[in-house]
Amino acid sequence: MQLPLVYRDAASAIAEFEQILVSNSGEDPFDSAIKLLAAKLIDESENGPDQPSSFQIHKSPEATRRVVNALYRKALQRWPHLNGVGSNLDISPQHLVRSMRPLIGWRLADSDLAWLDATLERLVAKDAKGALGQYFTPRDIVRFCIEILNPNSKDKVIDPACGSGRFLFEATRHSLRNAGAAPACLGIDFGARAIKVAALLSAATSKAKITISKANSIDGRVYAEQTPPELCVVP
Repeated sequence: MQLPLVYRDAASAIAEFEQILVSNSGEDPFDSAIKLLAAKLIDESENGPDQPSSFQIHKSPEATRRVVNALYRKALQRWPHLNGVGSNLDISPQHLVRSMRPLIGWRLADSDLAWLDATLERLVAKDAKGALGQYFTPRDIVRFCIEILNPNSKDKVIDPACGSGRFLFEATRHSLRNAGAAPACLGIDFGARAIKVAALLSAATSKAKITISKANSIDGRVYAEQTPPELCVVP
């Protein structure tokens, strides 16, 4: 069942999506958000703007869950780093349908991802952030720093504590806007949830050249878990 656009702006849509996810679902809203957004993203990558979408409300909540679950498993084959808790949706069919509704009718890929970044940041547990010393730099400050640095496509940008990748994405957007091509970016972080946010935003930005590596940049050890080369490649 193809449904029309509900929200004219993505910011309102993602705000409603967040509100529904955190209300009475019984699941981890961050994990559910990553899984549903990965499913939407893989559907967009396989279907153009004028093609029918599989990420839709189908005949029944159970049928919808089967289709979206299949999309999520397909997304994991391309972007294993987006894996949440398990390879299946934990959200109930009824809550899935309610959560999907604001996401239908607009495209995630290559959109302005600032609102999505902010939403996923809020869904990262505050107590976990404090325990790990994770504090996200306000976006206005990030943009101010990037304007001063003025990165271009010939530069290499490295953030040894990248969190959700905000500096890397602003550097990419700045260079694309001013030079038409992205710089090679490397982000390093040891926070599993922050890395998932960065990986999702990387996958949603087709022209980005960003690698996200799970590592502790203080002790220098490199861990096996890393975004696969097909997600984003630094030459």
